[in-house]
Amino acid sequence: MVKLQQKAYSEPTDIHKYDNEPIVIHARSGRVAKNLVLFVHGLRGNRYGYWGKTPRFVLEDLPSADVALYFYRTAWKRFGLTKSIDIEAEAKVLASALRRVRLYRTITIVGHSMGGLLAKAAIVDLLNRGEGGT
Repeated sequence: MVKLQQKAYSEPTDIHKYDNEPIVIHARSGRVAKNLVLFVHGLRGNRYGYWGKTPRFVLEDLPSADVALYFYRTAWKRFGLTKSIDIEAEAKVLASALRRVRLYRTITIVGHSMGGLLAKAAIVDLLNRGEGGT
């Protein structure tokens, strides 16, 4: 997990700089947020660019929330275009990353397409381990 303190939401110049980190949090400097909004992209997506200006709007419009973006290797980034993502294995990665995010009272997950299925599977993993919230 990487947490970037910023005056305003800004994507890194090198959008692949944090590809080895599953979650990148964008936090506005000078405030402490109690909530996190986590975006999980779809199958042909990427952490940055997929959501358009939505992460910026959330960070600007919700003063009590930070924004996070999850990354998993999809489509041509996998080894072999025909190899399918293992949802259960990737869900364990997301659940593990969520376990390490202890800075927030609530985490809202917004998933699109495959990202929604991945988020659902991660929540099931957390619940099965007795770590789900209310």
